[in-house]
This record gives sequence, structure tokens and C-alpha cells, in this order.
Amino acid sequence: MIMMFDLFFVAAITAHIYRSGERPKSPQSIAAVYNVDGGILYNDDLVTDSWLAESLSTSLPNRQIASETNITNPADQQARQIVTKSKPAGQQAEDKTTKPNSPRQQAADATTKSNPPALLTPDGAILKRRHSPHNHVTFIKTHKCASSTIQNILMRYGLKHNLTFTLPKGDGNHIGWPSAFKASQLRPSKQPDIHCYHSVLSKELLEFMPKDAFNLASVRDPFTQLRSAYIYYSWHGCSQKSLVDLINDAINKPTMFKVCGSTPVKNPVLFDLGMVYTDMDDKIKVEEYIKMLDSTFHLVIVVDYFYESIIIMRDMLGWSNREVASFVVNFRSEVNANDPSKVGADMPTTSEFRQRIYDYLYADKALYDHFKSKIETIISANKNYIQQEVAALKKYQNEMMEFCVIKSVPNSKITDSRFKPWGNGAQGYILTPEGLKNDTCIEMASSELNLVKFISKQQPPL
Repeated sequence: MIMMFDLFFVAAITAHIYRSGERPKSPQSIAAVYNVDGGILYNDDLVTDSWLAESLSTSLPNRQIASETNITNPADQQARQIVTKSKPAGQQAEDKTTKPNSPRQQAADATTKSNPPALLTPDGAILKRRHSPHNHVTFIKTHKCASSTIQNILMRYGLKHNLTFTLPKGDGNHIGWPSAFKASQLRPSKQPDIHCYHSVLSKELLEFMPKDAFNLASVRDPFTQLRSAYIYYSWHGCSQKSLVDLINDAINKPTMFKVCGSTPVKNPVLFDLGMVYTDMDDKIKVEEYIKMLDSTFHLVIVVDYFYESIIIMRDMLGWSNREVASFVVNFRSEVNANDPSKVGADMPTTSEFRQRIYDYLYADKALYDHFKSKIETIISANKNYIQQEVAALKKYQNEMMEFCVIKSVPNSKITDSRFKPWGNGAQGYILTPEGLKNDTCIEMASSELNLVKFISKQQPPL
């Protein structure tokens, strides 16, 4: 049963000590600025309420309410048109694959031209999609949680709208990680719009970003994430141990938090989200920390429901399908069982072994279960709409893949460095001749490091 969110008050975040010495402060509840009348929640013009009523139970900063036309009949909402707003300053011309008003562009941009059907929470509240795009995003890149794909979406959006990124003083893609974020590590720039580089969550990061920033992260089943990390970071090569042996060593050594240098092996997601190792075995502190994260993040994407999560993110930010479409980044093929990158990665499939892993990764499993339950509640309450929107997004992505890409291959076989991902066994893309002439294709297929270099050139220090 969903806990009802107090409409006028969010409890203070549970006390916890960050690496920096302080935890981030909880934003005030967006519910405090909503008027509820006859089941209709009025949209504030900063972040949509499409997913922020009782079923979502997250919190956002206080903002001025924007007036909305009341729609009491959900069937009427589908036909109502949103007033078209001017494009944001700096938006680039439409890419070369589509001409204005072409069928593909119409399908991709449909979400910005008309309201979706009214979305219902289990208690019957009518929700609405955000009308105007929101450009301030703080993304904590949790490793091996589809975070490179999400990062690619954010980078492309920022480039398209001429937004400012937080950038390190050097040319890399890390800002502090594996240490906590510090503003002193940044290249001088104007007030940033988007943060999406490798960083550990800290109070200083949240205070450095705009107050209205949309806080975003992702989580994944710890069992599958562990195997993915073992392959990607080549733990077999540096430890000369199978994944099972490596985990057995870690379980028998409570103070073994990392392998092969700085790579976290125990509860890596909570590590990225700023929790100190010494607290991860304390169930009460883990529970309190998850509550704090719940009140800090506006959305936590769940990899098991990636496309559903992306639709939710799209509506919360008021973006279009073109802007949230993606090619999977930093993935590996599961077809080739003899892939040398997978040596030592096999694990027993028994429920007993899986539970042993979950017991070892208790803190990350609790985090995952919490946000998985939340996203499932939202999907269940808006099942038909989300299924319809996911199908439309996948259709557009398949069209782009057909136009842009010949095939995906292991990174060792990619000669064009723009599309060559980092990571043991990672796959990249070989583009079609048409795709190589198209900016959107190139950006969607680009490796993280290639986009990092491009953004660094586009945004020189002040």
C-alpha cells in the first residue's frame, strides 16, 4: 500500500555524515506548492507533476505555481493541444535525417505538441505532463547501471540547447571520483546547467548546482551488476581469480571494499551515492540513508524498467522522444559464450548463491528494492499510457538504428576512435555512410570519452 505524502511538509533528512563531513539538505516538498481541487493537481512550470503525486512520493524545491487549464474529463486531455512555445536559445537546427514536419519528426516530437492521456495514481488523482522543458539536471553516474547511456542522453541534450556542463580542470571524465565532489576541481565556467561526469554525491555538489536542478540517478539488481563490473573492469586480469573466488574472499574479509585498486566491490552504488563504507553494515543507518536519498532525488531510474523510467524522466523534464532516444552505450554481447572477456565470470544460478550475494551486498540490495518498488507502483498506476509511450520510443529508436548503424562489434574491432568505448569486452557501433554524415547519429553512437572531448572543446574555460 502506498504511503500518502504529507502535502505541506517533508520531514528533515535523516542525519548522516558524508565524506565531506555533511550530508545534503533535503529539498522542500513540491506538494507544498500544489493546490488540490477535485482530484486535479495543478502543474508548476518548473518540474511536472506527472509523476510527483502520492504514487511517486519524492520531493522538489518550492517553486511558483504556473496556471493550468482544468481538465476534469481524462478523455478530453488527449485532444487538447499545448500552446507551442518558442525554442530555447541556442537550440541547433533540426538534424539532417529529418525535414520539418516529416513523419519521423512528427512521431519523435509528438510528446511536445499534445498532452498525453491523463495519468492516474492509485487514489485517482489526475496528473499532467510538464509543458515547458527543464534544463537543470544533476546526474550521479552510478557505475554499471546504464549510466553511460543516460549520460549520453544528457550530453546530447546539453549540446543541442547550448547548455553549460560541470567540467574537470583536466581533460578527463572524472570530477573527484572516487573521492567526494569538490567545486575546486572544476574548470572555471558560468553557472552550470548539467552535471553528468563521474562524481561521488556530496552536499557541496548539490549546493553548487542550481537550486532547481533535477536530481537523477540509476540503480540495478546488485547480482547482475556485480558480474557486469567483473567483466568490464577486467577483475580477472588484475586478480587472477574467478568472480566466485573473488566474492568468497570479500565475504571472508569484511574490510575488503575494493578490488584492483580503487574499484568498489561492496555496495558500489551506495558508494557512488556518497555513503561511507563503515556505515554500510549497519541496517538502521542504511535505512536512514535510503530515506535521505529518496527525499533528495527526483527520479531514480531502475535498469530493469529502463524504457519505462526514461518515459517518466521525459515527462518530468518536459523533453521529447528525440531528446531521450538512445543507443545503448558501454554494453557487451551475451551471444558469444566464448568471449575471452567473460573468463571467470560464470556464477551459480541457484537461489541459494544469489541470496548469498544479496546478503553480502545488503545495502545496495535494500536501495535497489526501495526504488524498484516505487517505479513499479508508478508503472502499474499508468500502465496503458507507459506501454504506449515505450512502444513509440522504441519504434523511433529502431528507425534511427536502421538509418545510422550497420552493426555493433567489440571495441577491439573499431577503428574510428569516436565510437570506440572503453572497457573490457565493450561493444561499439559501425555507422552507415549516411550515419557518418549525420550529427545525431554520431552523437548517439559516440563513446563517452569522445563526447567528453567534444564538450571540452565547445566549452573552454572562462
